Parts: sequence; C-alpha cells; structure tokens
Amino acid sequence: MDVFLFNLQIAAVSALLIALHSLRERLGLAPLYVATGVLLAFLMVGSRLSLVAPVLGGEVGRYGSLFHLPLIMVAVGLVYTLDGTREARRAIAGIALASLLLGALAVLTSTHMEMYGADLAIKGRERWLHPGLWGIGASTIALVADGLVILVVYQGLVNRLPWMPLFVALALAITCGTVTDGVVFRTLNGQLLSSIVLTDVVGKLTAGVAASIPVAGYVSLQLRRTSPDVRHGLLNRSALDVIALRKRIAELDERVKQVRDVLSRYVVADVVQEILANPQELQLGGELREVTVLFSDIRGYSTLSETQSPTEIIGLLNRYFGAMSGIIDEERGAILEFEGDGILAVFGAPNRLPDAAVRAVRTAKAMIEEVDRLNEEWNADGSAESWRAAGVPSFRIRVGIHSGPVVVGNIGSETRMKYAVIGDTVNVAARVENLNKKLGTMLLFTRATADQIEGADIAVQNLGRHQVKGRAEHIEVLSPVDVPPMVDAIRALAEP
Repeated sequence: MDVFLFNLQIAAVSALLIALHSLRERLGLAPLYVATGVLLAFLMVGSRLSLVAPVLGGEVGRYGSLFHLPLIMVAVGLVYTLDGTREARRAIAGIALASLLLGALAVLTSTHMEMYGADLAIKGRERWLHPGLWGIGASTIALVADGLVILVVYQGLVNRLPWMPLFVALALAITCGTVTDGVVFRTLNGQLLSSIVLTDVVGKLTAGVAASIPVAGYVSLQLRRTSPDVRHGLLNRSALDVIALRKRIAELDERVKQVRDVLSRYVVADVVQEILANPQELQLGGELREVTVLFSDIRGYSTLSETQSPTEIIGLLNRYFGAMSGIIDEERGAILEFEGDGILAVFGAPNRLPDAAVRAVRTAKAMIEEVDRLNEEWNADGSAESWRAAGVPSFRIRVGIHSGPVVVGNIGSETRMKYAVIGDTVNVAARVENLNKKLGTMLLFTRATADQIEGADIAVQNLGRHQVKGRAEHIEVLSPVDVPPMVDAIRALAEP
C-alpha cells in the first residue's frame, strides 16, 4: 500500500508539470523550467537528509532519486516530444548547469558548517559535510545521460516500431532514463555490484512508470490535435538526433558554404557574407558613400559579335571576364555588373577602402596588361585570325575611372532586389570610358581620382578638359604615362 501511495504522489506531481507545460502558449516554457530547477534543488536536499521511500519487495530506497528524478525526466520528455530537439538540448544543458550550481552551493554550505561549528549531533546534518566534487560531477553526468537516453529510446521506438502507441513509447523512454541514472551514478562511484543497485533499479522502474503515464497520455492527446505537417515534423526525426548534432552542424556549415559560393557568382562576395551574417537587415535602401567607380568595355565588340558565332562569343567573354574578375577581386573591388561586353566595378563599397582610387587605377593597368597576355594566347591558338579578317587587329579594352559620392545599397522590390551604386559619379565614369574613343587612349580617369592617387608612385599625364555627352561642363581627364595609346598598343602587338 505504501508503494502504491508513493507512486500515486509521483503521478500527481507529474500532472502538475503537465499543467505548467500546457501554459507554454501564454507563458512559454519558463514555468516548466523553473519547476524543474525546484525539483533539482529538492533532489539535492533529499539526498542530504537521508530520506527513504518504499520500494516493491518491502525494501526502501533513496527518496530524492525515487521521487524527484523521475519528474525531472518527465520535463525532458515533454519538451522533446512537443517542442523539438533544440529545446530538449537546452533543457538538458540547463539541468546539467543547475546541477553543477547546486553542487557548488552544497560545497559552500559544507564550508560554512565547518567554519561556524554547526551541531552535527542533529540527525541528518552530517551528510552536509564534505559533499565531494566527484559525487557532484557523477550526478551531473548521470542527469545528462538520463536525458539523452529518453530522447534516443523514444525516437528509436517511434522510428522502428511505428505501430506502437506513442504513450507506450514515451512511458518506456522515461522509465529507461530514470533507471539509467542509478546505473550510471553507481558505476561512476564504483558501486555497480553493490546490493543497493538492485533496490535502486526496482524503485526507479516503478517510479518512472508512475511519472510517465500521465505525461504519455497528455503527449498523445496533443499530437492528435496538431496539424499533419507539425505532427510529421515532431515524429519523424533521427533516433540519434542529439548525439549526431556535431555531424549535422558540419553538414549545415557545408551547405552554407555551397550557398555562399553559388551566390558569390551572382552577387558581390562581401554582400553575400553580410547577408548571411545579418539576414534580418536585408532591406531596400542605401547610404551615401565616397567610392571610385571603374567602367570598361571591349573595343570593336560589335564587329566581333557579328563575325563570331554565339558559342564563340560566349567562350571569348567568359575567358576575358574570368581573367578580369581575378584582378578586380585581388584589389578588393566589387563587380556589380557584366553589361554585355562591359564591366562595372566599384572600389570602397560594400567594404570601405581608404585607398580606393589607387586600387582602381592599379586594377585598370593590370587589366590592360592581362589583355596583352590573352592576345598572345589567342594569337597562338589561331583565334585572332578571324578577328583580323573582320577588321579587328587585336583584342583591346577601354577603361574609365571616376571618384565621388554615390548611394550604395539594395534597390528593387520586396520580392527581388540587387546591390547597386547610384549617382552622378557612376554616369561620369561611363562618360570618361567612352571618351577613350575620341582621344585614342585605353585608360582615362578624372581629376577627382588623380587627386586621390598623388604620392602613389603613378606617373600621369594631363590630357585636358573635354566635353562629354549629357554634361554641360567639361571634364578634365588624365592617363598613366606608362599606358600607351590605343593605336600604339595595336601596332606593337602587330609587330613581330
């Protein structure tokens, strides 16, 4: 009779935990977690007071581990089955930390009792002295093992035996978790073969059943009330979901890397990094920024596209864009557009660059040098013969650079947007690039850019002020001394 009444009390407190969990829609899981912490505290107190509880067979066991422990396991089972693996991990971690904190408090209590001469003649006080760090650690490890056993056993039964009623699977899982505590704790303390272990196992077995019956019925009822999609997500999980967490994190990291690599081919790599780090900040709008804009296009591209097949043109552009992208990336520029044969790149956004103008001019010179190397390859493999026959003596590019204020940010709509730079600075860079045709040059930049590269060991020549399309005022342009005019570069390439 004593055993029945004892386990009836466990079932009643289990029902109270269920009531706290049922309030999660209004109050969250905080009330349940607080109750679990209280149970942990009473577990510690009960173990120190040497209280006993009835066990089948007329024996007695430890009150704390037979009464409070099964209820702590009930809390883990509730959270895992109805709130998911993440919350279950948090619950188990919280229980472990609370156990360590309570152990630390027990040590402090023992210290104070020794310092102030507590009367140890009072029954029960002797157990508060010297609680032992190993015992505290063993208890914490056992609690973590209990929680993991519940998760793995329950999910394993659901996955392997789908015909089994859910309340049976959960009752068995909570019971196994409760029994695990005694085995793990006694093993860590070298008491696995002692006679008290059998009493512990029998007591925890009956207590686990008593605690799990109410919660198993509650979980089954809640799952029947959920939508099919939610129920499918709660039931169909890996049996080793928690144990395999590190593997899943590694797989997720690999997927994120793949997404980053793919997106970086369409969007500026720095923008992709910012989006993944702060997705909540992905919204329309921009900020004013001082940048340097670089425009480039291919001389004679219209003639090339007329004389080459679409496949040949795509192969040519891909080879050219690939080479140019490497140079721009090396100088930390951001390619915003491939516009037909043109490239629009910006230096100083999205990442700020104090030497943006110097990097842009250095990039342009490297691009022109790289085109020389590409011409050598195309001459060697015969690709250039068809260009010459069509009146294009060599593959050449024109580059225009301008520095000034722009608005950088996301433009578009709520469903589709892109990172862009907007402002007159962009228009001027495009006009300067086009001015190369009139002056017979390959690289031009404005006075605003020239002022920012002073002292950068780049010798320049002033080519005067010129009228450009769409602007009333003339624009002063300059060019590096060591970049030859377009005609001279073509002639040099044609010479043996």
